Amino acid sequence: MRSRTVIALLLCTLAAGCGGKGPGERPAGTTTSGAARELRVYFLRGNALEAVRVSVPDTSAIATAALQKLLAGAPGGLRTALPAGTELESVAVSGGRATVRFSTDRLPHTAQGQIVYTLTQFPTVVSVDGAAFARPVTRADFADLTERAPIYVQEPQRDTSVASPVHASGTADVFEGTFAVDVWSDGKLVRTQTISATSGTGTRGTWSATLRLPPGPAKLVFYEPSAENGSHLHETTVLVDVRPGEG
Repeated sequence: MRSRTVIALLLCTLAAGCGGKGPGERPAGTTTSGAARELRVYFLRGNALEAVRVSVPDTSAIATAALQKLLAGAPGGLRTALPAGTELESVAVSGGRATVRFSTDRLPHTAQGQIVYTLTQFPTVVSVDGAAFARPVTRADFADLTERAPIYVQEPQRDTSVASPVHASGTADVFEGTFAVDVWSDGKLVRTQTISATSGTGTRGTWSATLRLPPGPAKLVFYEPSAENGSHLHETTVLVDVRPGEG
């Protein structure tokens, strides 16, 4: 009996997601025992990622189990940006990178953030790639989905339908509390608008602005213009669909 226990422990150490340094997992996942394991799945509260603790059967395919919980939908008060009906096709972890494939390759930035934060909770996963990602990404690529972002947009809610004029608001910690938003519609830059926060330069302030948008898909690009060369610092992009009406 003692020898069987030692063998079981060695197998768990070698498997990805069990805390070892093995090559990772592919979706298969039979449970290793009747025990449960607690982990975190990330949903959205407004525009910010928020962790939800869930329990799954202990399994060597722990990344698969986490993503399946993510695809099962958000609890009350939270939302998910993953399109309805999205299915997980495969997960493979190797060299600190998780390669994931879903039934759709069209995932918004917010959904990608949910996936990346959920997978990188495991010490064997540092970055994520796959057909839904243009390149390997890490948590740093989704800093704009946290309230600690230099420019955090609380409203409007990303990937939703809105009416114009749009009330935009959030918090910011930028030089002298000043930043800008480029309003894009139908692939064209409509206007650039300056926004002032209540404080800045090391102190987070609140801000709000009224944006008039033409009907149709719109892209709002918030950023701090570089004093050196005008380049975009701390860029945050919010996609919305503007309903017909006043623009």
